[in-house]
Amino acid sequence: MTKGFRLPLRVLLFTDCPDVYGAERWNGQLLSGLRMRGHTVSIAQPTATNELTKQLALAGISQHWLTPVTMDDPWRTFAADSAHSLDHSEARAVVAATMPDVIVCSDGEPGSNLAAKEVAALAGVPYVIVSHLGYDIDAKERAFAAPMHHRIARAHQAAAAIVGVSNSNLQSLNQAFELAESVDADACKSIVIPNARPEHFFAQVNSDQRLRTRTEFGFDDETVVFCTLARPHPNKRYSIQIDAIRQLQSHPIVSKARFVWAGDGPGLGRLRMLVRAMGLDSVVTICGHVTDSRLLIDAADAFVLPSAREGMPLAILEAMAGGLAVIASDVGGVAEALGGTGVLLPDPNVDRQMTVDALQKALIDLTTDSNTRHAYGDAARRRAGAHFREVTMIDRYETLLTAVVQGRPTTVGDPMNSARATV
Repeated sequence: MTKGFRLPLRVLLFTDCPDVYGAERWNGQLLSGLRMRGHTVSIAQPTATNELTKQLALAGISQHWLTPVTMDDPWRTFAADSAHSLDHSEARAVVAATMPDVIVCSDGEPGSNLAAKEVAALAGVPYVIVSHLGYDIDAKERAFAAPMHHRIARAHQAAAAIVGVSNSNLQSLNQAFELAESVDADACKSIVIPNARPEHFFAQVNSDQRLRTRTEFGFDDETVVFCTLARPHPNKRYSIQIDAIRQLQSHPIVSKARFVWAGDGPGLGRLRMLVRAMGLDSVVTICGHVTDSRLLIDAADAFVLPSAREGMPLAILEAMAGGLAVIASDVGGVAEALGGTGVLLPDPNVDRQMTVDALQKALIDLTTDSNTRHAYGDAARRRAGAHFREVTMIDRYETLLTAVVQGRPTTVGDPMNSARATV
């Protein structure tokens, strides 16, 4: 045990994600879970006011605000103490105020939280990088000049541990920054800890609530409902669903299949207009933001997410926990999450029309074959229950962070989470 080590831990989380989507929800999960176990936790993030920041405040989690990066000055976050940078001074102030034993960098991109990593390295505070998307085809770091890329690589190499939410995320970082060759295994252990969901997502479907929700939408017992929980962002490829549904307009299932899309964001108005323009109002219902996604999952029969970019999407894990058959594109950690329990669509980054055609076929198959639909849903529920429960995820992070502070090898004790294993 290292000198000065103590329990409980003081954990500081840095994030550059100020919204209400997957990474932000994960941040709240981790911090709330650690706090309930007696650890002192705090978060540093761009200034924001939303339902998640309010929940953190109600949970008694200390919040420290960072100046948001704006579109007219996007490089400020990567400038070390220049006239146009506040990040290093802000990061130093937060570290000085919280005196953490360990820092968690919740990264939306490989270059996220760079100032926090560099400040932590200078201050001698161990930090753990959690990669939500890895270094994929759309990583903005691909456009960076070599010196900046080297800075980001050094920040990864100096980390006490690097966690991928999927094997694909972790492998992409290892390849981009040559981590396996340049980092001693005892100093920087690359591991996989899958995302997970709270226990209420694993409860059995409430049949009365299912009936009420379906009735509110105007669906009868014979309607097969395909739901999507995703913000209206180009990465989520709602346009692929629109094209697949349009191709089904002359198919008999059009009288039986219905689609409910939930998620809010700047693209919501445009998505509504597009659905109206394509004449799909009668088969597609756009809900916008929903407070309790479980209500929609209980009312649905299958889940669709033909994304072009994902890490380990929480919405898919929620759908699996709720027993829904899942149709999703083979990007990021989606295949690892499903583990053969759903329908994998071709990567839309490779051949968009092939993805549209595969989705069309999957919609027909799952609408017309209830046995297959139920079999997928049952298998998904079992897999989610075995691998994606929140308590297990918090156990692994608590074990990891404790090991980092103690200076021990950063294994989490489960071989399925090593960089060589699949989820």
